[in-house]
Amino acid sequence: MKPWMLYAVECTSDDECSFSTTAGVIYKVAFSDYYLYDCVDNEVKCKTIVLSREPPNVRGMGCNYKDERVFPTIGSIIMRYLENNPDEAVVFLCDNRDKLAKARFRLFDRWFNSQRKILTKSDTNEKHHLDDFCASIFMRRDNLAGPYYKDAFRWTLERCFPEEIWYPVNDEEWFMHQDANDNGEFPFHVN
Repeated sequence: MKPWMLYAVECTSDDECSFSTTAGVIYKVAFSDYYLYDCVDNEVKCKTIVLSREPPNVRGMGCNYKDERVFPTIGSIIMRYLENNPDEAVVFLCDNRDKLAKARFRLFDRWFNSQRKILTKSDTNEKHHLDDFCASIFMRRDNLAGPYYKDAFRWTLERCFPEEIWYPVNDEEWFMHQDANDNGEFPFHVN
């Protein structure tokens, strides 16, 4: 997207920016601390993106003004943040209070696909989406800790959705598991 097609962005810090649209709507984009957990329950600090809008988008109260410059402006803020913080990973959680989490997830995915050469990500899966929980973790491809962040994202999902970690095993695997763990107190996980 050409720079002249974006709104002027004001940043109060490296972690917080805002911009105003021609319709007078003010968008704020902030990056705040967020914690995931790795396979041994260590906290893994990353960032989450927080998007807000004033006045809020009111669903069902007339037509909301569609502005083609908002989407690329938010994308440029994200890319600038990752250029300035190349070792960070960002979690994108889709708010579902207005039942639009899946739409937000698709919109984010569309933006991400335009940045696929620079960024990498991991997403929640269809089972999480059945619960209307949609999220991604993304980072630069050259982030050396990227695999660790993605693994922590997966482990955190397993921790929050414990039914996702169980799976039926055949008898041979079950007996191998029982022999290796004679007390049999912890579940068999997919690695």
